[in-house]
Amino acid sequence: ETVGSALRENETLTSVDLSQNRIQNVGCFELANALFVNDTLLELNLMLNEISVPGATYLLDNIERNNSLHILNLNGNEALEQTEEGKQTVIAINNALRKK
Repeated sequence: ETVGSALRENETLTSVDLSQNRIQNVGCFELANALFVNDTLLELNLMLNEISVPGATYLLDNIERNNSLHILNLNGNEALEQTEEGKQTVIAINNALRKK
């Protein structure tokens, strides 16, 4: 929750690496809410955080509303890599980022 709060108020950070922090879906929800209002973050690394489809889907919804984020690393989140629904969610996120 603290990181999400900080990102909501951030006006200077352009890159954040939160890899290997066990953020899981609950943390994803908080980060996604921060992305809704943050307009400075360009890159977010969420590698190896035990994120599954619900968390990634919530991220996708807010990424589509965020104009600044261009790079999101979700590598190593097994639930996203090992299920068809997870793979499709990652593809949708990548497509949303490419449109910016």
